[in-house]
Amino acid sequence: MAGDIFQSFGRATPAARHAIPAEDAIALLKSGAAKDGSLLGYGNGRSYGDTCQNQAGSVVDMRPLNRVRAFNAETGVLEADAGVLLCDIIAHAAPHGFFPAVVPGTQFVTLGGAIANDVHGKNHHRRGTFGCHVE
Repeated sequence: MAGDIFQSFGRATPAARHAIPAEDAIALLKSGAAKDGSLLGYGNGRSYGDTCQNQAGSVVDMRPLNRVRAFNAETGVLEADAGVLLCDIIAHAAPHGFFPAVVPGTQFVTLGGAIANDVHGKNHHRRGTFGCHVE
């Protein structure tokens, strides 16, 4: 993680002061040592609203948690980690005839970021937001 930049998309706010690996965040949560508001997941930094900043605490690098854990080729239901990129979901599902119902303007958003920001695509008037398709 040395040298990684945890910058806001619009560069409207300073880069995150302190970033920690997901394993460290999990250990803090399990031990009860994490304070309210002290941890905020950081995906790929593509949130237009600069939502990935946590000046009072740490951002948690979610990018290493990037596995597709399960995929049902009959129903199209996919289970994946928060750090998986939308382009990876598309690459996994498209050969089976599936494509996400809602796609934002970039394929480089993480699954966690798409859910957290409840992103929308050009078809939101018909299909709603990303969260409408999450179980």
